[in-house]
Amino acid sequence: VAVMGLVDFKTPIQLWKYSRADAIALTLTFVGVLVTGIESGILIGIGVTVAMLMWKMSRPHVAEVGRLGDSEHFRNVLRHEVRQADRVLAFRVDESLTFANAPFFESYVQEHISERPEIESVLLISSGINDVDATGIEVLATIREELELAGLGFYLSDVKGPVMDKL
Repeated sequence: VAVMGLVDFKTPIQLWKYSRADAIALTLTFVGVLVTGIESGILIGIGVTVAMLMWKMSRPHVAEVGRLGDSEHFRNVLRHEVRQADRVLAFRVDESLTFANAPFFESYVQEHISERPEIESVLLISSGINDVDATGIEVLATIREELELAGLGFYLSDVKGPVMDKL
């Protein structure tokens, strides 16, 4: 009875509403502490959190974008009324390009190109890419080569300085 006041039921419910991954990590950590003890339970929580971060990082948010009105801004086609060029696939990746997500990124480009045979150019808006590792560089080069062989252009925009240095 004395401990019941210390148990917080609101936080897991709130977490479930806006971040199920956080709610799962919290719940598994709590259960791990009850079942295996404090140290093991915390290690379980750390392991679950790292696994979820890797899973999330391996599937970055990628948005096909279009021009917002007459402005110079490009926004997600699923969230805004935008204009798209018929022969250009423009998209934005909101994550660094690393070994963890490079295959996902490559598949995304291939899938969207195959769905729209009228595409002549692919534009990667790189404003969300903060870093690129060797695998990311290799995948970008592979995509460029494959598109070039297919007669398509591949362009990058808004590349940050440190990323450009690596490219």
